[in-house]
Amino acid sequence: MPRDLRWTIPRARRFTINAFGVLFATFLSVVAIGMDALHAAPRTWSTTGANEQISVADCTDCGDDIGILMQCRGPGQPAHVTVHWAAVENGQEGAVLPIQFVINNQVFSYEATTRYYGQIGYTPEFKLAPGDPLIEAFSAGKTALVKYAGSDIQFSLRGSRRSLQTFASHCGWIKAGSVSHK
Repeated sequence: MPRDLRWTIPRARRFTINAFGVLFATFLSVVAIGMDALHAAPRTWSTTGANEQISVADCTDCGDDIGILMQCRGPGQPAHVTVHWAAVENGQEGAVLPIQFVINNQVFSYEATTRYYGQIGYTPEFKLAPGDPLIEAFSAGKTALVKYAGSDIQFSLRGSRRSLQTFASHCGWIKAGSVSHK
């Protein structure tokens, strides 16, 4: 056998083994990431701030991944609601479009103003008055389906009852102690 051929074969075997090792390590990494995702804690609603500066979101330590955000605008005033997860790629700043929430087979409809949030897209915003039936539906449901601009998204309502009670109390929507704890 020529000398050059002897050295080519072991190198090819090493490359094959190394390529297999890299592919196997990549496979294990993907499986590990997938397992982490399966065991990740479900999203839970939470509040931040206090008094008139309180807000409630569908997550805890969400960073940039807020699905829905309610912000207090003062005692007895409607809250400002932004549904980031319902954002669409194409839209028009200031356009008014219907948004619907379906919770426990009940449909709640509102007129939302479209706001442009850069990379997030065109996001619906609307006002939610104290005592609006959607608040009780959020508190009683397990998931909410949101229909906006031809698309549907779903988010969890886990922890919404406690968070919305805290929000209502701090935002001056209710007197302390008057919220039912079902």
